[in-house]
Amino acid sequence: MERKALHTDTWLQALPAEVQKALDLLRRGGIQTWLVGGSVRDLLLGRATHDFDFVVEADGLEVARQVANALRRPFFILDGDRRFGRVVARHAGQPIYLDFAPLTGGTLEADLRQRDFTVNALALDVAQDPPELVDLVGGLEDLREGLLRAASPTAFDADPVRMLRAVRFCAELGFRLDPATEALIPPRAGSLGRTSWERIRDEMCRLLAPAGARDQVASLHRLGLLAPVLPEVAALEGVQQSPPHRHDVFRHTLQVLAELEAVLALVGAGDAPPGPEAPPWAYEGLGARLEPFAEGLREHLAQPSGFGRSQALLLKWAALLHDVGKPQCQSREPDGRIRFLQHDAAGARMAREVALRLRLDRREVETLQTVVQHHMRPSLLAEEPQVTGRAIYRYFRDTGEAGVGTVLLALADHLATRGPNLQPDRWTRRLDLAARLLEAYFLRREEAVAPPRLVRGEDLLALGVPQGPQIGALLEALREAQAEGAVTTRAEALTWLRERLASADAGRQGKGSTQAP
Repeated sequence: MERKALHTDTWLQALPAEVQKALDLLRRGGIQTWLVGGSVRDLLLGRATHDFDFVVEADGLEVARQVANALRRPFFILDGDRRFGRVVARHAGQPIYLDFAPLTGGTLEADLRQRDFTVNALALDVAQDPPELVDLVGGLEDLREGLLRAASPTAFDADPVRMLRAVRFCAELGFRLDPATEALIPPRAGSLGRTSWERIRDEMCRLLAPAGARDQVASLHRLGLLAPVLPEVAALEGVQQSPPHRHDVFRHTLQVLAELEAVLALVGAGDAPPGPEAPPWAYEGLGARLEPFAEGLREHLAQPSGFGRSQALLLKWAALLHDVGKPQCQSREPDGRIRFLQHDAAGARMAREVALRLRLDRREVETLQTVVQHHMRPSLLAEEPQVTGRAIYRYFRDTGEAGVGTVLLALADHLATRGPNLQPDRWTRRLDLAARLLEAYFLRREEAVAPPRLVRGEDLLALGVPQGPQIGALLEALREAQAEGAVTTRAEALTWLRERLASADAGRQGKGSTQAP
């Protein structure tokens, strides 16, 4: 691997102005302070950073409070027991975070040797002018070599989540994992079970968010880290599928992740991933069909789904979990064909369990369950000879906002299934269906997805309908008629209801006249 060029001559100038002010303040106050961790690493690599971690030979909370007062910026207590404090400053219109903590272990050397990786165990002694770089574990040379190496043999014992972080850092920084460090991981993978699910969730979200999630999940599995975190996904390996599938369920799932990222990139909701497998014309046609809805899709996918998480990220979770129900639903026909009947329903229940285990927000749980439950529905609709307005209304009635992401996942699923064997006619039908669904949602929502309420329950009571479930059924049937374009005004709605009630009465009377006395 090519050696990394480090920005050792210009990295200090890259410090934001408010960080420079904080350093000057600490230097004048005689407070021994070091800038440490990922911020030093990123400055040396010339990468933008918004997080600046400081250790001080003092009370971290009090130092943070002093800096916040001097900069006239907000101050937050991160950990009152361990005396961690945060200052939220601004740079180029964006928030930056200055975190202050007391030394761990009492000395700088003890603090650095307890960190995760050597490249994160560099420190900048800001008490010096100019500041001096402190490297006690060989992190600078590892930076140059693009090597991720544990800061100590016990790094993963101290915090098992660091094993997940190793996979993420290698992808994020373009580094390779040190063989000795890699050998430490498989025997310790099971220790992730003693880590809080919130921390595992957050690290997995950071791993899935950038393009290239397929390869990161594959690395987790290779290192034995996937089974302790997502046993439902690890169990997909070796579950065979009949044609047109080309892979077992696990590798198909990984490819769906890659294809979903390709779909998201086409609408500007993510970077292009490595490894899409379908022919180039498939993506060209998809980009053209999605273009009228690209702005709406970007806005939808950027919406928060939970704290620090987006709808796009949640859709990647759905891709990862969309087929987890297959192992328990696998059956074989007399002709040898493998079937997975009702795997969508089984998978939806399992996805809900995973989401609850990961402590996702309530709406995220519901969205994830809905997308997995209905991930096959767009493809099934695409095979219908005619898709009516009533069918489109029912689709969004059952999926709500999650129906948008479900359309995109279904496209990715088909691309992953067929790959280089993609058939133009089948793909065109799916593009046509996706365009109709997205047009209904983004351009004709009031008429096609959520028709206005033209009558209410009391109107039905006035027409002689008794209290009970029949009222709700009639109102829902009326909304379907509106979605079809058969009813557009209140007068038409009342006429439609009278005719339907008269028809029902006539049917009952006809039945009664044919019954024996």
